[in-house]
Amino acid sequence: AWTPAALQAPPATAHAPRHLLLFDNDAERAKRARARGVSTVLVLPGAAFDASSDDTLRIDPRDPAHATRLFEVLEARGIEPEDIAFSWNEGGAPDSAEALQAALEHGVLAFLHVARAVVERKGASRRTRIAYAWSVQAGASAPQHEAIAGFVRTLRLEHPKCDAKAVELRGLSVDAATDALLAEFDPALQDDIVVRHGVQGREVRGLKPLALSSAAAEQEIVFKEGGVYLITGGAGGLGMVFAEHLA
Repeated sequence: AWTPAALQAPPATAHAPRHLLLFDNDAERAKRARARGVSTVLVLPGAAFDASSDDTLRIDPRDPAHATRLFEVLEARGIEPEDIAFSWNEGGAPDSAEALQAALEHGVLAFLHVARAVVERKGASRRTRIAYAWSVQAGASAPQHEAIAGFVRTLRLEHPKCDAKAVELRGLSVDAATDALLAEFDPALQDDIVVRHGVQGREVRGLKPLALSSAAAEQEIVFKEGGVYLITGGAGGLGMVFAEHLA
C-alpha cells in the first residue's frame, strides 16, 4: 500500500548529495543538479565507450564490461561515487515487443550491470546510495519497472553497504523531478525503499496489515478430497512441502 510520507525539511535539496553520478538520457537534469550546487558526472547511453570529457561519459547499456570500465575510469580520476541516480528508463508502457526489449536493455538490465559494477568495486569501503528512477506521465503505467522493487530489496539484503531504492516520478516537471530525486539521497530517507513522487506529494510503498472481519477470520479453510490445486512460486522447496501435505 502507498502511504503519504512528506519530506520533513524543505527545501527538497536541503540534503542533496555533494557529488552525483547520474545515468540519464540527456543533460537537462544534470544541468539542473549542477545549478543546485551538486557536482555531477553524467553518463549517457551510446554505442561506444567514450570518456573523453571530464563530466560527461558514454557507455553501451547492453555491455556489462562498459559499466565496470566506467568505475575504473572514475577511480583513476579520484572519484568514488557515493550517490548514484540511474535514470535511463523510459516512462510509459512499451507498445511492441521491440519497444519492450529496448526498455529493458536501457532499464532493468542496464541497472543490473551498474549495480554489479558498484558492489564489485575493489577497495570500495564507503556506503553507496543508488536510486533507480523513472518518469511517467500522470495516469500512465510503466509495467516494465514494477519488478525493480524486489531487485532493490534483494540488493540491500545481499550488500548491506548499498542503499538501493526505486523512485517513481509521476507527472512532474523536470525541475520538480530533479528536486525530488536529489532529496531521496538524504541519509535519513534510506529506509524508504520504494518511493513515488507526484502531484499528490511523496508516498512510500510498504506492507499494511489487513483487518479481516470476524466472520472471515473464523471461517475454516477447507480443502476438498480429490481436489486439484495449483501451487506457484515454490520451486525452492516450499512448493513440495505444501504439495506433500495436500496429497
